[in-house]
Order: sequence, then structure tokens, then C-alpha cells
Amino acid sequence: MGSSDEGLHVVPANRVGHGEQLASTNALADSIASSIRTRPLRAVTFKGTETQYVEFDRDFSGSTATAIAGRSQAVTEIPVASDRQSAVRLLACIDAGSVSVTDESWGADVVAILRSQSRLQALDFWMRNPDYLANELLNEFEKTKDKALIQLVQQIFDSREPDLRRLPMIRYHFGAFEPLDNPLAILRASDLIRVQREGAPGQVREHLYLLTRRGRASMNELAAAAPEIAWYKDRAAVVATLAGEVGGKALKDRQYLQQEYASTELKHLIAPVTDRVRDRLELIQKGLAA
Repeated sequence: MGSSDEGLHVVPANRVGHGEQLASTNALADSIASSIRTRPLRAVTFKGTETQYVEFDRDFSGSTATAIAGRSQAVTEIPVASDRQSAVRLLACIDAGSVSVTDESWGADVVAILRSQSRLQALDFWMRNPDYLANELLNEFEKTKDKALIQLVQQIFDSREPDLRRLPMIRYHFGAFEPLDNPLAILRASDLIRVQREGAPGQVREHLYLLTRRGRASMNELAAAAPEIAWYKDRAAVVATLAGEVGGKALKDRQYLQQEYASTELKHLIAPVTDRVRDRLELIQKGLAA
């Protein structure tokens, strides 16, 4: 693999030696990991029901909140991911949340398929909102009494994922949504995935995300090269297990059960549930200790 500012560039295995391939994979992983640690921010202004954006490309650890607030009392800042970060996150979702292909009907090198953009968006919502994911894990605990789920939720809060990993999404008519064209284009350009559409032109019924053998191998290599990227792979596995084989509409309906999600105004950021879920975790832990 190689890297550039434009995307994930994967060098075919037959054109480089194993040592060179490993070195370029590590370099790409280091580049993406560094960008994860220094995320750009986007200022959001609410005027009526409209959401406006102003891009800031700067170190996440810095702060220009005061200067921005001076321009307008309605401006706030939120963390956003670069297209390459989003590409890796979506690749992890597709890798973990897809169904294995047992024949060559989709192509000789296609290993799995994820059906529907709504399912991909729903999986991505839990990746981007660790507090909502933690709440779902507590729901599963109440059904199964599996204490490993409590340990995982505690780990999510101990590592400050709701603060450091949260990438807010905007609520539209059909729930949380963000355009995926740019990060998916990065994955498609390197032939890590392919996208097909079912239906007539202008009347697409469903998007199909085909994971190639090269895409799965790349996800494994990137995760092995940097712990920041390994987090995506590990967390996507948790999200996919939680979702099961349920379709996108059912997953979004499940997410709508949270009052904060459902009551968010259209075209506004979906509110976090961090404090409520932390309180819920503490209450469950007290019950277990009693």
C-alpha cells in the first residue's frame, strides 16, 4: 500500500515485495492514525431548521471556540473525520457487517456483501456515537445477563470514547445520515469494495456493497499496523454482532427508540446520551454488587 492526501492507494501484491508492501502499509496506517489524533473541526450554525458548515483544518487539541463564538452566538464546533478516516471506518463496517459470499456470482474476488445504504448508515451511527452503542450493550445485558457486556461498556467510558471518538450526525427524515460518496470513492478507487445498485435508473431500490478479497486483507493489514485503526476493526465487530442480520430500516427504528434521537429537530445534530447511559451503568453495577 501507499498513501497520499487524496485517498488509500493500494499497490498490487504482484508489483512489490512483501517487505516493501509491509513498510508501505505501516506508513499509510501511521498517516491515518496521526490524522485520527488531529481531527479537523467543523463549525455548525443553526438558523431556523438549516445547518450551515464552516471547515477548520487544525489540530483537535487546539481551540478557536472563543473567536468563532464572537462571530455569532449560534455557532458551535464539532469534531469531524477526514475522508480517509471515514473510508477506513466504513471499510471496517462493511468488513464486519457483511454476509459471506459462497460462490462467484458477484465476482471471483468478492468475499462478502452488505445490503442497503440504510444498514451501512445505521452501523456507522453506532461507530460514531459510542454512548448510543453503550446503551444498546446495556439493553443486551438486561436480556442475556452477560457480565462481559458490562465490562465492555465500562471500557467505553474509561477510555473516554463518548468524548474522543464521537462524530455527531445530523437527523434527517429517515434518521441519522451523512453523504458517503467521498469515502466510498476512496475505497472503490483502490478496489477494496465495489458498489452496485438494484432497480431502474432514478429508482434505485437498494445499494449493494461488495467487499473484495483485497479489501478484507487491507483492513487486516491496517489494523495490525496501528492501534488507532485496530479500534475501528474491533468496534465494528461489536456493532455488527449487536446488529445481527437485521436490515437498515429496523436498525434505524431501534435507534429512534432513544428519546434524544427521536426528539432532535430535523437537520440538527443528534443529541448525545452520555450522562444518562453512564448513570444507567452505575445503577446496574450497584445492583450487581448488592
